[in-house]
Amino acid sequence: MDYEKFRLQVRDLATKAYKDLKEESKDYGELRQKCKKYCTGLLYRDKDMGNYVKGCFEKLFIHDLRDAQITHLSD
Repeated sequence: MDYEKFRLQVRDLATKAYKDLKEESKDYGELRQKCKKYCTGLLYRDKDMGNYVKGCFEKLFIHDLRDAQITHLSD
């Protein structure tokens, strides 16, 4: 298996894990904490894999925040 194909498979699995965590979360704060916990678990097992997945999660999180509607509380 070549490196690029493997990298894409890991990215796809990270995206699926992110979407699953997002469905389980009630808000972005909770999602961020769940992603952090997930990545910490990976870092203990494989530092490089954990850092790669963390980068994938960060990109997905930023993308989600860009698309989120910002609501302002009225006084």
